Amino acid sequence: MSDILCRWLNEELRLSRAVEPKTFAKNFSNGYLIGEVLHKYQLQNDFSMFMKKDTSISKLNNFTRLEPTLQLLGISFDINTAQDLMQEKQGVATRLLYQLYVSLEKKKKSDISGTVMEIMQPAANAGLHKKEHEIYSDRLHQVVRRDAELKLQKISQHYEEKCQQWSDRSVMNHPIQPNRPLKGQDDKRMKNIEKLRVCRQKHNGIMSYNQAAIVQVPKPPPYTSQLNLKKRQHQQQRREQQAQTVQTEIAQFETNRMKQVTFGFASSSSGQPFHGDFPLGGSSQGCEVPGSGTKLVLQSNTKYIQDIRQRLEENALARELREKRRDRFLVEQLKAHEAQEEARREEQLVKRLTRQTQQEQRLVAQLLQVRMQKDVIRENRLFREQQYQQRRERDFQEALEKEAALARQAKFVGAEEIRKELEFCSRIAAERAQSRHKKHFTICKDVVEQILDLATKVGEYRLLTGNLIPEKAMREWKELLFSSLPLYEPIKGQQPGFEFSTPVDPVEIKKQEILKNQDYDEYTNMVGEWAWPEEAGETKFPSTNNNILGHVVQRLRNIVRPRIMAPSSSPFPHFTLKACVLGTFCSGKTTCLAKIAEAHGIYVLSADTLIEEALSAYKNGEKLSTRAMQGAAAEKELRKGNVIPNELLVDIIIEAVRKVPAQSGWILDGFPVDINQAHLLEKAMGGSADDGKGFVGCRTNLAADPNPPKPPQPPAPVLDLALLLDVPDECVVRRAYNKTDTETAAAISSCSTDKTMYLAQTTHRISAFKETWHKLEKWFGEKQNILARVDADVDEEELYKRVESVLQQVMVQREEAVVTPQVEDVMLESGKASKSSSSATPPPLDQPPAPTNKTPRPTESCSSLNEEKAQSVKSLSKSNTNSPRGHSRKASTSSATTEDPQGVSRNPPEAASPCPGSPSWVFVDEPLPPEIPEYLSPHWDAVCDSYVNNVKAVMQQLRSQRTVIDHHLYNIRQEYKQYLGRPDLKQELVSQWQKDFNSITDDMREDEDTKAELHLRLDELRERLWDISDKRKEEDERERAALGEGWLEDHSAVLINHHSVLMQVELDRFQDTLCILRVYYLSMYKQVPELPSSLDCIPLLDKDQDESVPFLPRRPESSKTKGQGQTEPVKPPQEKLISDYQEALTAISKLVSAEAHQGETKEQKEKPPEKERPKTSANKIHKEYAAALGHEENAAQVRIALVKGHGLLMLHSLHSRAEQTFSSMEKWLQAHYVAEMKSIDQLTEVVRHHIENGAKLQNELVLECTDFYLNGDCHMVASQATPPHPPPLEKPTQCTMTITQLQFLLQQLRTVAPSGLISSSEFLCLLRNIITVNMGRNTLPEPWIDKNETQFMEIVSLLTDDYELIDWRRFLLSAALPWPFPSLTQLLEVLQRFKAADTGDTGYIEEEQYQQTELWFSNKSIQPVPEDPSEPLPYECLGNLRKFFFQLFADHSVSPPRLEYVSMLQYFAADPNPRQGFIRALSVVSGQHLKHSLTGHLVKSMPSIGEATELNEEYKEEETQLCASSSSLGDGGVSVSALLAVICHKVTKMKIGCPLPPGCVSQQEYTEQLVDVFREMGYSPEDCVPFSVLSQHPFTQGLMETSTQYKLVNIHRVLLPQPDEGEANNFTVS
Repeated sequence: MSDILCRWLNEELRLSRAVEPKTFAKNFSNGYLIGEVLHKYQLQNDFSMFMKKDTSISKLNNFTRLEPTLQLLGISFDINTAQDLMQEKQGVATRLLYQLYVSLEKKKKSDISGTVMEIMQPAANAGLHKKEHEIYSDRLHQVVRRDAELKLQKISQHYEEKCQQWSDRSVMNHPIQPNRPLKGQDDKRMKNIEKLRVCRQKHNGIMSYNQAAIVQVPKPPPYTSQLNLKKRQHQQQRREQQAQTVQTEIAQFETNRMKQVTFGFASSSSGQPFHGDFPLGGSSQGCEVPGSGTKLVLQSNTKYIQDIRQRLEENALARELREKRRDRFLVEQLKAHEAQEEARREEQLVKRLTRQTQQEQRLVAQLLQVRMQKDVIRENRLFREQQYQQRRERDFQEALEKEAALARQAKFVGAEEIRKELEFCSRIAAERAQSRHKKHFTICKDVVEQILDLATKVGEYRLLTGNLIPEKAMREWKELLFSSLPLYEPIKGQQPGFEFSTPVDPVEIKKQEILKNQDYDEYTNMVGEWAWPEEAGETKFPSTNNNILGHVVQRLRNIVRPRIMAPSSSPFPHFTLKACVLGTFCSGKTTCLAKIAEAHGIYVLSADTLIEEALSAYKNGEKLSTRAMQGAAAEKELRKGNVIPNELLVDIIIEAVRKVPAQSGWILDGFPVDINQAHLLEKAMGGSADDGKGFVGCRTNLAADPNPPKPPQPPAPVLDLALLLDVPDECVVRRAYNKTDTETAAAISSCSTDKTMYLAQTTHRISAFKETWHKLEKWFGEKQNILARVDADVDEEELYKRVESVLQQVMVQREEAVVTPQVEDVMLESGKASKSSSSATPPPLDQPPAPTNKTPRPTESCSSLNEEKAQSVKSLSKSNTNSPRGHSRKASTSSATTEDPQGVSRNPPEAASPCPGSPSWVFVDEPLPPEIPEYLSPHWDAVCDSYVNNVKAVMQQLRSQRTVIDHHLYNIRQEYKQYLGRPDLKQELVSQWQKDFNSITDDMREDEDTKAELHLRLDELRERLWDISDKRKEEDERERAALGEGWLEDHSAVLINHHSVLMQVELDRFQDTLCILRVYYLSMYKQVPELPSSLDCIPLLDKDQDESVPFLPRRPESSKTKGQGQTEPVKPPQEKLISDYQEALTAISKLVSAEAHQGETKEQKEKPPEKERPKTSANKIHKEYAAALGHEENAAQVRIALVKGHGLLMLHSLHSRAEQTFSSMEKWLQAHYVAEMKSIDQLTEVVRHHIENGAKLQNELVLECTDFYLNGDCHMVASQATPPHPPPLEKPTQCTMTITQLQFLLQQLRTVAPSGLISSSEFLCLLRNIITVNMGRNTLPEPWIDKNETQFMEIVSLLTDDYELIDWRRFLLSAALPWPFPSLTQLLEVLQRFKAADTGDTGYIEEEQYQQTELWFSNKSIQPVPEDPSEPLPYECLGNLRKFFFQLFADHSVSPPRLEYVSMLQYFAADPNPRQGFIRALSVVSGQHLKHSLTGHLVKSMPSIGEATELNEEYKEEETQLCASSSSLGDGGVSVSALLAVICHKVTKMKIGCPLPPGCVSQQEYTEQLVDVFREMGYSPEDCVPFSVLSQHPFTQGLMETSTQYKLVNIHRVLLPQPDEGEANNFTVS
């Protein structure tokens, strides 16, 4: 694992410092390299702030910055791990790097950046990690000690160690042995005592100096731990005790010495001699003891002398030992003194390090020696206070620096977060732009597809109509195209029998409705197809509106449904300013409005504040107030987890607006948010929230109001101003972060979660505003024109000034607008007075517009009609329904001349009487019984609906009939063409005649009688062929007559029926209109007439005439017809249409005349009541009624005449097209017959030529329909057999073996090594024997015979593996080159074919299955056959090479032989690059493409085999394509068994029981290694590991690099002579 990590760090990442497994702990102890690894993966953006040193500051900085990134990757990293890394503990860095490697690889696969990971992290987890990071940083500062503290600690430890060594050396206890009296004992004793005294003095001086030196050392800093102080005090006490012990021992030694001297004196007095030279004779001598006057007498005897001598020897020995001990003690004391001196010098060095000069040290030493303890204590206290002060100043400076560093870091972090937020905003904006682009692209795509459909439709229709496109069809297609509807009908995939259960397609319904409306508009406007035909005579135009009927209908509707007048007064008082300020998040709305409210007294209404107040009112118990009820509703919605509805929010705001005092202003803060809230606010404040779409005219209104009211002017917007604070996204994000930074530390610590959520919502709130602002901008800017923009990317003061300026301008404009209308009202009142005086004279009569020769274009008919209908619907009457007489608005305006103050109408002067229905005509509005309007108004609506629906239904039937006629004519033509080309019996007759003609022998053909007989037979053949043609012509004529029989009459009858139905609809409309007008005017003229329950219609079609043609009902409620017993003879179509037309006109005339006669009769019968009613009123009613009836009569006659003309035109078009079709069929018949006759004549001429020449008809005579030709491919006379070609021979090409030579070598090698593996030495020996024995037998190519030993050794070395073995199948494949080289795709395809042939899934196939399976090259190649029969046929090299491959790889030990196809394909997977060869073989075994990169083309050029050259080029192109598309291949999984099959391919060829070659790894060992590799990568042995992962393992890479068994070897390089550069390229394989 360490090697993998090292390879990852050094090779893949290429760190700035090379790492080794042994130095992991040291290299990663400061965290710099870990940060560099994360920076390589673009996760550590602040890597430039990392420090590369090993100081504590660097470690603290690096590990503080690493912790958030590791937590983001999901790696556990706490203070203990950081401390272990700093202390260089073994295994910690390796474990951390392994976790980091796994996490980064997963991130690399998922292709997720660090920014996306931060965004995807939940807000709660992000807050928790931030808190943990703060705790981690504080603890890390406590754990990591500063460099100064570490240095001082090392110095103090070093000083303590030196002091301990000095103490150990200075204090040594030595045993003191009793001293013997020596010579000159007193003198020496005195000298020793003097030396000891001097030594003690020196020792005391040293100790005092040491104490002085100890006092000189400055006090340890305040941050030194108490434990170190206690240890030092304890060591000092121990040194003092040791010194006291030494002094005690010296004093004891002196006491013992004195005792020994006293003991010597005592022994001398008892007879023991002193030290010295005494006479040893028998005489006694006297001795005088110093300090005493006593004289001792010594007796001389032998024993005593011996004792004395013995004592003297002992004393001499003791003295020598004592001197040695004394000298050793003095030496040790000297060494201790030198150690003290060394310690003193080290202390001086320490003092230099702690910034104390020698002068200060000498001064302190002198003061400590001279001054008293009190001065020393005072100096120490002052020094300590100075150190404390310095420490405080240093800590304060460090705190300032730390705070500044944290501030810089926080600023950097804030800038980084702002940058990330801006990047996120940019990504969202890009996604929004991308979505808009997709939307526009989809729209453009749909338009292009519709245009393409139109072109296709035109092309299809050209086939149907003979390259003629009707103008009507083109208009329909264009209308559907402009309506974004498909031209083609949807494909119906329903089953038979389920037609009624399938729902109707809404798109198809919409298409039909659009086409119906278009046809209806053309019909009513008399344009396009329904324009007035030129054949009908004088051009007539659509009738004008019947003003009288329109007035009647409008009056009836106003009586039944009175119009409700909207209140004109506003429910709100006058405000000086009504505005809303909008803007994105943090645009400065609230701050700026707060200043404006404080400065100008304007009320600021914020939705959030109002909601909080409503909730507070509800919680405070204000039950009766409206605000409390609104708060209760809001609380209910919030408890359910829903947002507050827009309706409730608008109600809350409206309630707040009501509480604003009059003559003051108010501004909405951030409301409305979307277009729905804007519409609700507009409606709630009395405005109009119309979307602005144009009013579509109603087609069912057949009579428009002659005096339509003026359309009301659109109300003014309820708001005076909509102010947008425009600010860029960068400024928004910056303000959001600055807002959180300005909060106090307490607020931030208590609301850290709120701060995080606040910042997280920034991007979403910006996106939400941009999504809704587009519609708001259209509403306030384009619709209401109250939008103003202010650039808010400025400071607060400048923004306040700009907003204040805009508001002041609006308020000034509003004050001016309030003053101006008052002046206008005064002017309007004076204008009305003058106008009323001038209105006393009636206006002149309006003349009807003169007809013009211009007719509207077909394309403009729909739009012009829509505009007319829209205008007519908008111009609804506003007659006063409150008065009992119900006068119209026109009558009320002209009351000065037509009505007296009591409401009684007066007749105008006769000279100025207007025409009924003109604009100056005063309509009669006499009172009506209440039941009359209740009956007539819905009855008129039913008449209009029935008329429009019936007209549309007829138009749809006509449109469908037109399509049926087009398709029927096309089908007739196609069927007749196919019928003309039907087969006949002429070819059989001609073939039999030719066979009989050729049966005549050649010697008889020159005879004249034979020729005459043949000419006679030819004439008989021609006559029979003519008879067949004549018979076919008669059949064709009958078929032509049968195809056109009856259909023309049927379609003509259908068309006539449709037009008759349309006439019936017009007649019904006239009859219903007449009934309504009669009832209306009779109700005003006299008592209430009897209301008819149903009207008797005047039918134009008899139901018994044609039951197959549908007869449209007149109306849903009226279905009466004439007596069914009447029958009429069938008339021709044109006469039937004309008779219906005449009948309709006659019926209209009868109805009008009957009404006129009835009116005159009633006038005569009711002359007495004339006194009750003024005569002028009755005359006016009759006059108005007659004018309305006349107008309807003229309009009905014009429309019925139009229907007749259109029907005759369609009949004429149908007959002309039918005649054209039948004439075309006649022309085809004649041309077909003439062509048949011509082909028969051509056949006769050819046969006569052969008869005259006496030759046979060698080629077949072919007479197919109208074509005659000689079939050169069919010979009717047998030709002389050509001699067979010699068997094909294979020609050797240079050093390439023939198939025969390869089979010979195969037999030799299989005999020697059946397993397929042979040692290199045996193979070389076998090759020599074959060349030597078969010399001159043509068993090997010529270049093989002339080669020397070195070249053969080179061939053997190319084929030898690491175990000195040669796979002779590889040798034979290399010797057989060039053969078509397969690509990996071809290998996998062949593998699938082999598996399909292997039905039992055994892995083996037999030879028959092998021959039937297609390989990557064709078995046979197309080669030219030589014309010379003596030349041999071309050799099928590929077919024989295919058979040789089976013999090479098949197992011949079983019968029949079988082939292991996977093993064979592994051989063909070889590649000049062993790595690519291994991957190809593994792909074959696993059966799938494995992702890899090809370094180049495999085969640049091979020795060509003629036909195989093109195949090789195709294979090279396919390899190139595979290389180009390798990135798109799937990353397949590889199992252990697949790897074993590839690795142990050679081992499996060896027989069971044969020992493996030395060094060869067994299959079991490979299995264990692969299992270990899988487990090391985190997979189980049963899993399939992705090859991209597996290929990165060193074990797999080693296998791929060393797999020589899959290397394609080219031995032709060795066999051929070295060519030049051009020739070398032609023989390059690897």
